[in-house]
Amino acid sequence: MDAAAEGGGRRVCFLLIVALVLAGEVCRLGQYLSNQAMASAETTLLDNLRHRAALTLPFVRLDDYPGAPEAAPAIFLWETQWMARQFHDAEWAVRLLPLICAVAALPLFAWMAWEVVGPAAAVWAVAMFALSDPLIYYGSSAKQYSGDVLTALLILWPACSVETRTWGRRLACTCAVGAVGLWFSYTAVFPLAAAAVVFALGARGQGWRGARRLWVFVFPGVSFLAVYFFSMRVQRTNSLDMQWIDLIPNYARPLSIPGWAVARTWELFQFLFYPAGQVMIVGFVAGVWQLLRKQRGRFVLLMAGPVALDMIAGLARAYIYGGSRVTIFLAPGVILLIAVGAAALPELLRGWGRILQAGLLAYVLVMAACAGYLAIVPRNEGNLRDALRFLDAHRQTGEQVWLVGRDSTGMWGWYRTRDVSNVHLQDDARVPITAQRFWMVLAYNPRKFHKVEPALTQPGRHVVESRSLHIDGADVVWFEPSP
Repeated sequence: MDAAAEGGGRRVCFLLIVALVLAGEVCRLGQYLSNQAMASAETTLLDNLRHRAALTLPFVRLDDYPGAPEAAPAIFLWETQWMARQFHDAEWAVRLLPLICAVAALPLFAWMAWEVVGPAAAVWAVAMFALSDPLIYYGSSAKQYSGDVLTALLILWPACSVETRTWGRRLACTCAVGAVGLWFSYTAVFPLAAAAVVFALGARGQGWRGARRLWVFVFPGVSFLAVYFFSMRVQRTNSLDMQWIDLIPNYARPLSIPGWAVARTWELFQFLFYPAGQVMIVGFVAGVWQLLRKQRGRFVLLMAGPVALDMIAGLARAYIYGGSRVTIFLAPGVILLIAVGAAALPELLRGWGRILQAGLLAYVLVMAACAGYLAIVPRNEGNLRDALRFLDAHRQTGEQVWLVGRDSTGMWGWYRTRDVSNVHLQDDARVPITAQRFWMVLAYNPRKFHKVEPALTQPGRHVVESRSLHIDGADVVWFEPSP
């Protein structure tokens, strides 16, 4: 290929990346501006911020509520609490920091991909990063997960082989970001550990002088020990462990462990690349293969290392491994490896490679369609906010209210009604209610309506639709005895 054609190809890739970044930012801003009601995981955390002093907040066990026990790093808690108090618990305010992290991460990732994997692979990488459902949704959730992604990026980028930075400066930058980042993101320890291995391997080629420079890892090491003993370990509770019990390996059945590892990896790809992201495993394997062929094993360690370390932590029951919001920090490394593989498939497999590449491209278009749909119909995790507004407007004095389902009871501490008399909380939607006449409030993820649907059938009672409300993510119904 001549220089002019190559330059034209780079310009096309650059323009595609710019368009994808803009599309991804529109999706993130759209989800934020849609002002969806808080999910139970958000309200549980925020209710803790209302009642605890700032200085002690990161160093005590956060209260457990039926919806979701919580844990979060110090800087995130302090900033969110400050915003909540300054702006009187405004939902836009407590979600602003996650939005800033999500918006900043996308162009940063695009720049990193361009420098590290080249223009063609960068187009693939930015497309997946921009259109990933969890990266869009958690950019407007009052939780720390978009900060986990941004922190992982800031640690991984200096550790990559970028020609414009010296090895020593990249080492110092990684350690500085890691030492501070651990107070903003607990999961920063995984990319930081992978970077430490890569720098240690790099130091071998520089002799004693390179080995001496590794002492700077003392700073993130001390930072991690402080975070672990004073915050992370304290916040871990039995109820928090029980929340993730289905994702923990069962050592009572040792033969199930390999199946556990495969299933959790399968779910990781499905989660990051909703709705059927397992197809991206093809690109991931091809990316590792291509990089090993090009003798870039250290880059594989850097990007796949956090995945391996997370799996080891899962086997040790120290952290969760699999497809969930707490592993979203793995997205940058996984996406970069898939992008390398997707771009290299024709080179690796000749004819079949182009067919597989076309299949991956088709799936990226499916991701784009899902992201476009969610830009029009933003994702909803339950709308107790508007349900209780309706209840306040229509409830008469003395009428009993039952909040049913774990999401409803979990959100109650944040969205409680003006009149809290005769309000009952019930987690199990299958348990009949014995009252004669009563209100029932259900808030739920619309995709999980089946979990609360049994509550709408009460023996000897019927719903009076003229006094009821049915909206996306919530139902408020008035029950009376059947004729």
